[in-house]
Amino acid sequence: MRWTRALWVWWVVLTALGLGLIVAGFLNSSLYRLKEREADITPKVQQLRDAFAPLRQRVLDVPLAILNDFEGGKLSLERLNGQRLVGQPFVHLWVLDAAGKSAFPDDKEAPPPAWVVQLVHDVKTEGTGLAPLRPMPGIVRPGRPASYLVWVAHDDHGRSLVSQCDLDFIFGPWLKGQVDALKLGDGVAFRVLSHEETWKRRHHGWRVHVSGKSRILRGHPVNSAWEFYLPTFFPDDARPFQQILVEVDGYAELTQVTRSYALILGAFALVMLSFALSLFLAARNVKRELALADARSNFTAMVSHELKTPVAAIRMYGEILVNKLVDDPAKVEEYHHTIMDEAARLQRLIENLLDLGKIERGNRTYALSPQPLNALVEEAIAQSITGIPPGYTLARDLAPDLPPVQADPDAARQAIANLVSNALKYGGKPADVAVTTRREGAHVLVEVSDRGPGIPENRRKAIFEPYVRLEDEARRESQGTGLGLALVKGYMEGQGGSAKVEPRAGGGSTFSLKFNA
Repeated sequence: MRWTRALWVWWVVLTALGLGLIVAGFLNSSLYRLKEREADITPKVQQLRDAFAPLRQRVLDVPLAILNDFEGGKLSLERLNGQRLVGQPFVHLWVLDAAGKSAFPDDKEAPPPAWVVQLVHDVKTEGTGLAPLRPMPGIVRPGRPASYLVWVAHDDHGRSLVSQCDLDFIFGPWLKGQVDALKLGDGVAFRVLSHEETWKRRHHGWRVHVSGKSRILRGHPVNSAWEFYLPTFFPDDARPFQQILVEVDGYAELTQVTRSYALILGAFALVMLSFALSLFLAARNVKRELALADARSNFTAMVSHELKTPVAAIRMYGEILVNKLVDDPAKVEEYHHTIMDEAARLQRLIENLLDLGKIERGNRTYALSPQPLNALVEEAIAQSITGIPPGYTLARDLAPDLPPVQADPDAARQAIANLVSNALKYGGKPADVAVTTRREGAHVLVEVSDRGPGIPENRRKAIFEPYVRLEDEARRESQGTGLGLALVKGYMEGQGGSAKVEPRAGGGSTFSLKFNA
């Protein structure tokens, strides 16, 4: 069986190698699909990132265009309104006096929000030029929004040039229009981080990502999502302003790859299972062939043993009688009886072989009719004890008033006789055998018990197969063909009954025959 073990090892190696290749292919395909997804998304996200560059410049250029006029006292209302038109819709411009009112009496522009006036009043910028005003991380002022961007400049007359960037508009309608125009598809989510959250994330290691490069998330077993951080205003400042977080989900791509490889894995599993099944069936067939060859070998040894003794006895006593080597009439009669007994023994062996052949071919017929079971048991016992050496014990416990059983009398008698004969052979020295009958529901049982060595549990079914004996035929101690229990099983199943063996309490075995009442 070494070749079967080698095949099993080869099957295990192939299976491990195949699974390894499938897993490696799955990982490569998954990463490839994610790279494709990233290659498609990255340019579009870069476009969105680049869209903030002119926006940042415009927010700054609008107040810068009038800064010199403002500081030189030459700024007119018409010039201010012209820049207001340039900055629409997200840049608001005001020129305020020291009291926070419009420095131009005829200015029709809506006044700035109160929090802007208060912010300009509270924060004093140093020097000349525009100074950015925005919230400090961790500092919340009552009445002010969480995120804002205000440019302010002061002149020598106490006036202030104030430019407010409308972040609600930029991160609302403007951003939505940009995203819709890019048509990024499903699985892409945008989230505007607050000034506070941007500051916190910046201090948790994402500073290198503000340039727009991707960061892979959930890195096992394969990455199914990644994110981009997009700068908006003042990206190079030590305190980064509000950022946009773009989250891209590659689950759809991974699902498609997973389905493809699931089909491949299923096909591979079917192939390997079929290969394993073929190995199993081949190994089982080889085992059966070896068992059959062993059974045939045992059968040859059995037949040789069973035929040798009676043939030798018949020939020896026949030669004595033919050559008239004895004159004693008693001896002559004894030799005649011996020849007849041995011939009968040979006849039983031949009949058993013929009967077993019919049973295996399904040609054995049974004439079922109501039969008194106890009477069949007595006849079988009388048949079985013929030729058995004295000294044995055979106890009967036959239940009275048993209903007739549906049986073929010859087959039933022979089945019982075979069990009793086996019990007398293997029931110990001297043999201790008990035969009982009893009713069990709609059935009637015959039980033959002995005090022999017992039958191992793993052999209790095998002993009902043809030619099977617990002894090695080359060194057997008792007579027997190995056909008796096979015939018992065939006889009982042919009559609609069954045969089985169980251990007997206190040692030995109990064989049971079940008849239909």
